Amino acid sequence: MLAADAEGTAPHRLVLDFVPVSLSAYEAAARPPKPVLRAKPAAPAGPVPLPRLKPAPKPVRHLIAIDAGHGGRDPGAIATNGLREKTLALAFARELRTVLVESGRYQVVMTRDGDRKIRLKRRVVIARNAGADLFLSIHLDRLENRDVRGASVYTLSDEASDVETAELAARENKADIVADVDLTDGYDEDVAKVLISLVQQNTMNCSAALAATLLPELERVAPLIRRPHRFGDFRVLKAPDIPSVLVELGFLSNDQDAERLTSKTHRRALAGAILNALDTYFREPC
Repeated sequence: MLAADAEGTAPHRLVLDFVPVSLSAYEAAARPPKPVLRAKPAAPAGPVPLPRLKPAPKPVRHLIAIDAGHGGRDPGAIATNGLREKTLALAFARELRTVLVESGRYQVVMTRDGDRKIRLKRRVVIARNAGADLFLSIHLDRLENRDVRGASVYTLSDEASDVETAELAARENKADIVADVDLTDGYDEDVAKVLISLVQQNTMNCSAALAATLLPELERVAPLIRRPHRFGDFRVLKAPDIPSVLVELGFLSNDQDAERLTSKTHRRALAGAILNALDTYFREPC
């Protein structure tokens, strides 16, 4: 190593001198030195301390947003005996919360926990502000045809899968304005549209995967309608970054469905089916 000169005209330098040597001298110099053997220290007196165990990782508890449909001045569907959708949806939402929390694997945020009207956009905001992993909207339906019965699961699509779904979405959306989430602040408008589209497409794929997991579990405890996974433009399912499904537990216009859904035992069975579906979904989350 050559230091810089006092005048500052020459910098610090590393100088390497290469000289010719014989092959044997080169190999001897390149051979690693033999390790120096040292005497082992005497064994410590007393018991050897055990290594400190790492604490077991805390189990992940996913946060589920449960949305009881309707509420307040909006009763939703009404059965011939006067039973209201808003009442049954809230009763089931509370029972589902209990089942999920008691499992120890889930936390729950409710969009409403009383008989009050919550705007559709606000329901989405509550779930997003809480950081929910999934959004489950609980509903019951009513049709003029009283023979139709069974549960179903709906996911978001700009185009309805059938006329009945379009009519159902229109009824559910009547109570509120469009629930658009403004993510364009600070972004070029075209870039923002692309980003939102990519995020929401992935979310819609995950929502479809959740629906496919829910249906076989629901079918174990309740009848399903024909083509039970349907698609519609439901505003309450428009969180761009939370997989969301709307679960129709059955039809208040059908006597068999109405009787089943007023049974706490049956509602508990439905809640258990949803718990099983969530466990399956989160084993390999989308």
